[in-house]
Amino acid sequence: MPRLHTVIAALVGLAVLAHAAPGVAQQRERKVIVLDEIEICCQIQKPQAAFVLQRSRVRALPAGTPPPVAALVERAQRGEAGALDALVSALEQAAEFPGRRLLLGQFELDRADLALEAERDPNPHTKAAIAHLEAELTAHPGRPNIDLAYHLLGVTLLDAGRPAEAIVAFEGLLRTTPDSALTADAWFRLGEVYFDEGALEKAVEAYTRASGATEPHFRTMALYKLAWTHYRREAWDDALRGFLAVLGPPDAQPDLRSEAVEYIAITLAEDAADGDASRPRPLRHLATFLPPTDPRTPEIALALGRTLVEVTRYDLAAETLEFLLAAWPLDRTAPSASRLLMQSHHATRRFPQLIDTMERHLQRFDAGSPWATRNRGDAETLQQLTAELPAMRLQLVEALLVEAQSELDQDPPVASTVAGLLERAGRHLERCPSGAEDVQRLHDALQVLRERALRLR
Repeated sequence: MPRLHTVIAALVGLAVLAHAAPGVAQQRERKVIVLDEIEICCQIQKPQAAFVLQRSRVRALPAGTPPPVAALVERAQRGEAGALDALVSALEQAAEFPGRRLLLGQFELDRADLALEAERDPNPHTKAAIAHLEAELTAHPGRPNIDLAYHLLGVTLLDAGRPAEAIVAFEGLLRTTPDSALTADAWFRLGEVYFDEGALEKAVEAYTRASGATEPHFRTMALYKLAWTHYRREAWDDALRGFLAVLGPPDAQPDLRSEAVEYIAITLAEDAADGDASRPRPLRHLATFLPPTDPRTPEIALALGRTLVEVTRYDLAAETLEFLLAAWPLDRTAPSASRLLMQSHHATRRFPQLIDTMERHLQRFDAGSPWATRNRGDAETLQQLTAELPAMRLQLVEALLVEAQSELDQDPPVASTVAGLLERAGRHLERCPSGAEDVQRLHDALQVLRERALRLR
């Protein structure tokens, strides 16, 4: 009969390691979610006169736009070939009016986008757009829509790899039009520049200002980046508050929830890894921010347990996962928590505890268990358990027999311990399908060990 650690290793390979998470280093290196290249102004402010021209950033045609230019805009909207080029040419030849250079900048950016789509060099159009926007800001610093000129100039300079000049443009927007609908986006983009440059204190201020946006998704993104900045500063408590703010209710912002949950777990694990004895243990630390009864607790506790296993803090991992299974036995996360607990016990060679966890796993997640009834709508997990449990039961029988054999080999063996192990092995073996592989072998091994146990009397 194989030794116990060999049997358990086979079990872990079957039921646990298949569910292992990526390493903490991989989680840290994962690219942070960033805003799509969408003009936030189009989401926040939608004036009645606004129109769409390719991906144009135009809000509305300014007063004084010559009728021929307006007509070309309509043609370009209809997608007529050459209309956009004709529109730029007409604006370049038109007499100066407030907003002319802004329109030129916007349409040159459209031409740059179209050049990229056609795999042509967009740089001439980008440079022209920057020149037009700078000229508009110089010639008409107080006109309406000046915030849009500053914003487009800043975004374009960032895209051109000129962050220092972009900062000046965004600061100009904040200085001249502090009540603009683009203010929050300007702060966010400043935060991105400072974050990339490692100027984390400035990034904290910028993201904090951006988090005041009223648009929910944008506000959540700003909160997320603020929390991530605190994480880079190793300001663990501020990072935890920030990531928890991103979570919101359990069904909020699914695109950022998983990221935030993982970073809450990593932050708690990092804090524990600092070795400061005065710091609370991860579970207690989490409880200072989130009550254990909060419905968000199970997913965070599971992620924390997984992270602690990854960094080989098996004692803290077992503590976390046992809490989850005791406090939230019917939660959908319970099977994964149980598997991770098995992995933790195996890593520390706590074989009696591992066998107990295996036995409880079979009881908790059997087809007729309260957990299965509560989660009957989770077809994928139920199907996985249906496939997993019979093999695990066989592995448990073999582990119990190996443990009984180990006890019989002691001098002297404890008869009651041997009897208890054999009784449990026999009970589980009765539930194994008679035609299952290895069942007869296990029946024979059980009979041999029972005969040895009888000789103890």
